[in-house]
Amino acid sequence: MSRRRGTMSESFKYELAKDLGFQQKVERDGWGAITTKEAGNMVKRAIQLAEQSLAGSASQAAPQSGAAARGASAPSYGAQTAQQHTQPRHMQ
Repeated sequence: MSRRRGTMSESFKYELAKDLGFQQKVERDGWGAITTKEAGNMVKRAIQLAEQSLAGSASQAAPQSGAAARGASAPSYGAQTAQQHTQPRHMQ
């Protein structure tokens, strides 16, 4: 199975390494020196930044119209439904 390469730019990876406190290790020993945990933390942080970016761009989207603009909301699940989702099937 081949690895996917190039998902994150080198500059972005260095920025993440700096934010997470192991940039010097990468500069000294290369990317192969980071631990699995450090790599996982990089991915987690990249996902957080992407989600923040998407949330920011979604809030700047076109104004809402219709029911959403009037303050109407989608129906929510009742307490019983939420409870069913948290209990194992055999206990429902």
